[in-house]
Amino acid sequence: MRLLVHNLLMCNKCDKNNYPLKIEVNKSVIMELEFKKDAILKLIPKLDFEVLSNTVRELGFKQFPKQIPANVEQDLGFLKDLHRVLFETHIMDGQLTCPNPSCKRNYPITNGIPNMILTEDEQ
Repeated sequence: MRLLVHNLLMCNKCDKNNYPLKIEVNKSVIMELEFKKDAILKLIPKLDFEVLSNTVRELGFKQFPKQIPANVEQDLGFLKDLHRVLFETHIMDGQLTCPNPSCKRNYPITNGIPNMILTEDEQ
């Protein structure tokens, strides 16, 4: 699962306070991919950057910025770091957990795929 996907997912079980899912990583890999500046620039406005930044920092990348730089189009270092985080970092094993205190539903990540399907009794 790429962190781009994590930026979009929310708990299917509850309706309130179901985003962002807490992520626990047991295994991750870096899979290099061609950097495309224009694609990253088009994607930035669609991101919940605060959630992405908090997630990346929780995963140990403490130097990742809390905000998008003002000169983002010229900041090639930031754009390459963002590319690496969004597209090259793959969570292979772990789990996602609903942040709602009354839910706390876990969604396993196995072989890079988050299982977001609810059981019959949860629907």
